[in-house]
Amino acid sequence: MRLSRLLVIAALACAAVPPSRLAAQSDPRLVAAVAAAQQGQGDSARAAVNAILNATPTSDPVYAEALYTLGRIAANTGDMQKAMLRVAIEFAGSPWADNALLQLAQMSYANGDLAGTERNLERLRNDYPTSDVLGPASLWAARAYFAQGNTAAGCGWLQGGINAAGNNLELANQLQFLNGRCQAVDSAAQHPDTSKPPAAPDTAKPAPATPAPATPVAAPASISY
Repeated sequence: MRLSRLLVIAALACAAVPPSRLAAQSDPRLVAAVAAAQQGQGDSARAAVNAILNATPTSDPVYAEALYTLGRIAANTGDMQKAMLRVAIEFAGSPWADNALLQLAQMSYANGDLAGTERNLERLRNDYPTSDVLGPASLWAARAYFAQGNTAAGCGWLQGGINAAGNNLELANQLQFLNGRCQAVDSAAQHPDTSKPPAAPDTAKPAPATPAPATPVAAPASISY
């Protein structure tokens, strides 16, 4: 169950985030670890990344990069979430924090936690307004908000995502597809159905209330002396 859920999350991540961003590790050792994990050598890849973490001060930018990489190649969703949470909270100023929030949102979505999805994505938008993952993030935000009936919030995210998509045609197409729902809502609001005549007002006067019959008063009983 955990493995299948992890595979679902990984597939969602690959579908939503441009591959160049996911593969943006700059340290050659981490690039090699990701490649090894993708080739089925997960245990050795994680061991290599853990060795880097153990030998690197937390103040070194490579530490946050290695921690994010460890989350990407985690063996289960619990380890993935733990690593991504550390990146998002302990290393919020690193170049990996925005991506970690997106990964956390995708995990929440896969688990059916729509409130958690929205919370992580709203933080992403508020704390990293120029992030290059805001376009992909808008897909998940719109889906989460639509699932809860909040069309206005979902459409607001989609508009921002379309503006941020740039030359990513695949992402832009996905956003435009979802945005069709927003256009349908706008059209219905601007062109209400007037084919049905308005209901005639009810002018009938209500019948006067019939007074309840008076309750007879019993005669006083005679008193014997």
